[in-house]
Amino acid sequence: MQPSQVSAIALGNWNPKIFTPVWVKERLLCLNSEDEIKVQLDFNDMDFGLQYKNLILIPKGTVLEIRTKSFEQADLQIFTKALMGIFDLLPQTPIKAIGINIIYNFSKDADNRYFTLLEKFVHFKGFEVTMARYSLKKDKYLANIIIEKKGLETVSVNFNFHYSRTIDLEKTFLETHILESSKILSDGI
Repeated sequence: MQPSQVSAIALGNWNPKIFTPVWVKERLLCLNSEDEIKVQLDFNDMDFGLQYKNLILIPKGTVLEIRTKSFEQADLQIFTKALMGIFDLLPQTPIKAIGINIIYNFSKDADNRYFTLLEKFVHFKGFEVTMARYSLKKDKYLANIIIEKKGLETVSVNFNFHYSRTIDLEKTFLETHILESSKILSDGI
């Protein structure tokens, strides 16, 4: 069972000008001179991002997003190194919260328990239930599961691990949360 997306969202007061290709390459990721950092530009939102292999880093004034396109061990290690490195290199940045998101997408079929779960909720006259949310308070974070229909044939199960403090993020946070989400999915509802 593979996630379809892994991302981290850090809410705070970021200075996007710090995140230059040279800074990311040399200071954050400590890459060799032949390694390439690509610059991306989203013309719709006029946001810029940086990409190294499958890692994408999008700094904005109030939000820093990191996501990966791959779930190979090496790519997940780069993801973790980038997020933890940002907190180490920029300790003075005021950070309000960190969300680690692990998303799985499932196709609708006869045995899909997530579609069935949404269909079992009490419906208001004429309305359809398209989303369900569950929360569980842990020692250092809040675990949320959001189940949402994406059209007629797909359901998305988003595991969001919400931290209020960067010091609560352990170096193995990503592996821990991928295992936790996978175990919840395999154990069933």
